[in-house]
Amino acid sequence: MNYKQFVPTYRRRIQFVGGHLDQLLKEKGRAKNALHLGCGEGDLDHYFSRYVESMVSVDINASDVDFARTLNHDIPNVTFQVDNACALSFEDDAFDLVICLETIEHVTDHRLMMAELARVCAPGATLILSFPSANFPVTYDPINRLLGRGKRLISAGAYGFGHDWLPDPADIRADMIQRGFEITADETLSGPVVGLIECYVPGLLQSRLKHNAANVDDQDPGQSTPRRLRPDRSVPKFVWAVDVLNAVDQRLTGRYSVGVGQCYRKRA
Repeated sequence: MNYKQFVPTYRRRIQFVGGHLDQLLKEKGRAKNALHLGCGEGDLDHYFSRYVESMVSVDINASDVDFARTLNHDIPNVTFQVDNACALSFEDDAFDLVICLETIEHVTDHRLMMAELARVCAPGATLILSFPSANFPVTYDPINRLLGRGKRLISAGAYGFGHDWLPDPADIRADMIQRGFEITADETLSGPVVGLIECYVPGLLQSRLKHNAANVDDQDPGQSTPRRLRPDRSVPKFVWAVDVLNAVDQRLTGRYSVGVGQCYRKRA
């Protein structure tokens, strides 16, 4: 099964993206050419494939791309390749839909990546982003929130998962607007209740169990330690309990959020 579905922040992210893809499908039909940037292990590509006529899914991590290709061998409208978010191999205006989830925080030169996102989006294209927020609740990472004063003290909690930095949603929004996009959605995804439940736990488990836990370019074998835990595409039977938890959490989510989801449309 896809064990990630039991992580409330992951599950909430899927709901955010799925809701906006459903809306896009009603308004415009299936996207003709889509890009999934930062596809990781490919556990969401079968889900996204129903919304697109053709999609290319890319990641800098070669072993993850190999795994994703094998996992989705029966999905004919999705192809996989290794690519660099800061130097994408695609032509200008290549895609009418770009999905980029939990990727920008792994990129040191994030403005170069954002420029690449803007370059490959065609006029009128939809861009769906999600990322961990610099405005995370204290319940999620009390050490870095209370003692760090905006700086990282430990590589855990909000700064786990190989995160190089944490984006400020307002900065991302301002940057994308300057690059010719209009924002259509800006949502906080997980608040203090989920933060308390996940506090340091997912990052700790990932560091111990996940293949390439730091989410680095592993074309150099010395950069990655093999792990046994890999997801598949099946949704766990009792995932409804996570949905209930997220529904409760959403009622309490305010300014402080573990993650943020944003949707943009590129102006013609």
